[in-house]
Amino acid sequence: MRFEISFELDGDLIVVDAIAVGPSGHAEARLVLDTGAVLTTLSPAIAESIGYAPADRITRSVTRTAAAVEHGYIVRLVQFSTLGFTVPQLHIDVC
Repeated sequence: MRFEISFELDGDLIVVDAIAVGPSGHAEARLVLDTGAVLTTLSPAIAESIGYAPADRITRSVTRTAAAVEHGYIVRLVQFSTLGFTVPQLHIDVC
């Protein structure tokens, strides 16, 4: 089976459109596609807009990059869609 999906470049970054669904709604987001990432990451503003707060966390998270160390939390989205695929109950990092 073969799929062809288009995406946009923002400088050297691949950017994709996504829809995150939470307990109180959904949000459209433009996300950087990181082929080496362990989890999908959303900003706290997006997570809060769809009904998540730090109190809803499954666990805390620490994300280390070349530029910084970010502390956040992991939640389970109701649903996440991007690149023509929809995944229910996806764990994501909020930081």
